Amino acid sequence: MRIARIEVKNFRNFRHLDLKIGRHAVIVGENKIGKSNLLFALQLILDPALSDSERCLREEDFWDGLPRPLTAGDRIEVSVEFSEFEDNNDHLALLGEFLVRPDPMVARLTYVFQPLPNLPDGPKKESDYEFALYGGGRPECRVGYELRKKLPLNLLPALRDAVGDLANWRKSPLRPLLDRAAGEIDRGRLRELAQGVSDATDAIAQADEVRAVGDLISGRLLEMVGSLHALETTLGFSPAAVRRHYGVLVTSRRT
Repeated sequence: MRIARIEVKNFRNFRHLDLKIGRHAVIVGENKIGKSNLLFALQLILDPALSDSERCLREEDFWDGLPRPLTAGDRIEVSVEFSEFEDNNDHLALLGEFLVRPDPMVARLTYVFQPLPNLPDGPKKESDYEFALYGGGRPECRVGYELRKKLPLNLLPALRDAVGDLANWRKSPLRPLLDRAAGEIDRGRLRELAQGVSDATDAIAQADEVRAVGDLISGRLLEMVGSLHALETTLGFSPAAVRRHYGVLVTSRRT
């Protein structure tokens, strides 16, 4: 399955964007031209982690070129078409009822943000709007969370501060990739890799420079807290363990 077409209307900096997508696509451009807006438009349809409150847009999300105040006919619309899924039974079961073309099969999912129906004087405030997700070009054919969570969408945030993002494991964009890779590695192979890391750590701890740093830290701690409260006394650490812990920490920071 692949995304074959993206269409965006009246969303942020897009008045009407209609993209036919090949098998591989790369988005390239200067800052502030709409790359993030395009990705968020896809999230409105496909991202199961996006809450309903985040799918409820605001007046400033409408294209700036629309006259204000907005009218009852103004709405934001995002459509995504999928192709090459008929040979996969799981994908066919998900998208089969949303076809807009039978041969070759093309399915469409659509997001709209629009005024509530039957407003007497048109939309006046944000609570006058609603969003809807539907498939096959038929508004009555609603799409819910159960379908979105089964579509294979992975969105990684932009790597803007490479050093900071990679250093913070909780927010690192590499984390989902490494977690997936770790889940696919044989457990025996993982144990071999872990042992290799442990052996390398021990080798670093035995380096003269690292041993000197460890001894310096142990000596300073001993001067500050005395022998009864020293780290190796209270926790049972040997001098070598202290050197290993603090020495590798210093080495890692330098590298």
